[in-house]
Amino acid sequence: MTADETLAAEYALGLLTGEDLLAARARENNDPVFAREVERWRAQFAPLLDDIPERAPRPELWPLIEREVHGAPGGEVVALRRMVRRWQWFGGLSAAAAVALAFLALPGAQAPDRRPLVASIPISGTPLRLGPGESKEAFLPRARDALLATRTAARHEPE
Repeated sequence: MTADETLAAEYALGLLTGEDLLAARARENNDPVFAREVERWRAQFAPLLDDIPERAPRPELWPLIEREVHGAPGGEVVALRRMVRRWQWFGGLSAAAAVALAFLALPGAQAPDRRPLVASIPISGTPLRLGPGESKEAFLPRARDALLATRTAARHEPE
């Protein structure tokens, strides 16, 4: 019997615990060959369960189980979850308050000046001059270019 067959048999019988159990569960989900081996062992062990008669636990056993369950440290997990949930709410409300205070405390943004940027540009070596609100096309023979000046909506702060 190989190590994989032994592991599959132990997993099928429910003998594994802790990390071995977690590793076998993960392997059953991810490895189809191992999953088939586990199913083969479960099918092989299933008839053995038919021979075992059903038995109810003794009546005095239930109070012991209930006392163990209610006294178990698992109740602390519920209280811890409530505390975490409370802190999450507190954190969210604090963040919302910070955003509201930021909007109230910071000065409002001023609307940008929509006046167009205007300049008078001399074209060197020519008598041409482009002034405010003008749009002219000029041919500069030495530069072999045409210059087109138009109005622009950029903001200009006077000095």
